[in-house]
Amino acid sequence: MRPLDIYDLGVWLAQHATTGAGKRAAVSRLYYGLYHEACCRYFRENPDAPPLPRNRRHAALRTLFSRLPVGAQQSVASRLEALGSMRGECDYRLDELLQYAGRLITLDQMLSRALATATALLTDLDAYSPGEATGAEARVTGV
Repeated sequence: MRPLDIYDLGVWLAQHATTGAGKRAAVSRLYYGLYHEACCRYFRENPDAPPLPRNRRHAALRTLFSRLPVGAQQSVASRLEALGSMRGECDYRLDELLQYAGRLITLDQMLSRALATATALLTDLDAYSPGEATGAEARVTGV
C-alpha cells in the first residue's frame, strides 16, 4: 500500500469532516500516513539498517532520524513526535478541549496545527529522500 494514500485520506477528512470523530480521524490519518512514509524513506536511504522492533517502532523511528547528521532529518524526528502527540490527544482525550504544548485548545485548532505540521513534515521528508515511497521499504521485526 502507498503510505501517502493514508496521508491523503487525512487531508481529505480535514477538509470535509463535519463531526468531531471525523476531525479526530483526520489527525490520526495524517500521522500514520507520514509515519509510514518516513519509515519507508528511512529504509530506502539506509538499506542495511536493522528492522525496527515491533513493540516500539514509533519511538525507534524517531530515534533513528534524530541520530542522523544535522539537517531535515532532525526536523523529521521532532515533527513526527509532535504529530504523534496530537494523534494521541485526538485518539485518547474525548474532552471538548485538547492539550497541546501545555495549553488547552479546540479540536479545530488541533486539526489546523496537525495539517501545518504534516505539511512541514512532508517537506522535510522530501528534502531527506526525494520521491514518494511505495510502502514496500519499511521493515519491522517480531509478530
